[in-house]
Amino acid sequence: MADPHQFGIAGLIGWPVAHSRSPTIHNYWLDEHKIAGRYVLLPVPSEKLSLALPGLSVLGFRGCNVTTPHKQAVMPLLDRVDELARRIGAVNTVVVEKDGTLTGFNNDGNGLPTNTGRRSPRCPGNNATRRWRTWHCSRTRPIRAWQARLRSTFLSIGCRRRHWWAI
Repeated sequence: MADPHQFGIAGLIGWPVAHSRSPTIHNYWLDEHKIAGRYVLLPVPSEKLSLALPGLSVLGFRGCNVTTPHKQAVMPLLDRVDELARRIGAVNTVVVEKDGTLTGFNNDGNGLPTNTGRRSPRCPGNNATRRWRTWHCSRTRPIRAWQARLRSTFLSIGCRRRHWWAI
């Protein structure tokens, strides 16, 4: 674990990212808990991702969160990919290790059990899942993004059902 008294920098890599509230949220909590560091936006177009990612280590970043459209494209550029992220097929967190190598993780599914009030929701079809799906579909996000997030959620909680999208 990183020393909270040593200045650290992390960010959100994606394209576009200017609309993101992540820096406001993360910087508030860094300040609140007196952790020396900053969270910044890293607007990187797809064609420059392979150049930008190795720069994280060189510039002293602790890591970054990954958003669209890079969640899948980032995987072959990393030194290691966590088994869960490999199963899901996407990375949303990159950690810069002490030796400068990059490790990818996916924690998209962590919020479903918390937000539905259940520790381990059953596979698709239960009431909590329907409520979550209804809430998520009411947003303006395209259905493909919803399906990808739902897929990563169910895979991360160990659901093996193949026809999750038919719900």
